[in-house]
Formats: sequence, structure tokens, C-alpha cells
Amino acid sequence: MAELYGHATITEAVALAQEAGARELVLFHHAPGRTDDELVALLAEVDAGDVAVSLAIEGAERCVGS
Repeated sequence: MAELYGHATITEAVALAQEAGARELVLFHHAPGRTDDELVALLAEVDAGDVAVSLAIEGAERCVGS
């Protein structure tokens, strides 16, 4: 049985990003028991339409804004 942490699922996060008109969504705060390969597999199943979805990676930097 999957553990629940009280956070949104990937599907819920993508739906919210689409509703908000976001161009990009970076997923973070993953379930600690998941491996990188499992996260990549989950991401591959996401149909995000026009929203670019990626996984946060420790040490990576993002430029926010225009």
C-alpha cells in the first residue's frame, strides 16, 4: 500500500499548473522511498499538455521570471 504524505499527486499538480496557465512545473519533495528511476517512470506517464514538467534535482538552479 502506498504511503500518503498529504501532498498533491503528480496528476493533481499538473492539473493545477494547467488551470493556472503555468508554462513550467518543477516537481519536488518526492516520496523518500522512491528511486530516481521510479520518479522518471512516473514523469514519463504524465500528459501535461503545454506545461513543461520536470523533476527537481539537488544542486540544480532555476531562473524564475521573464
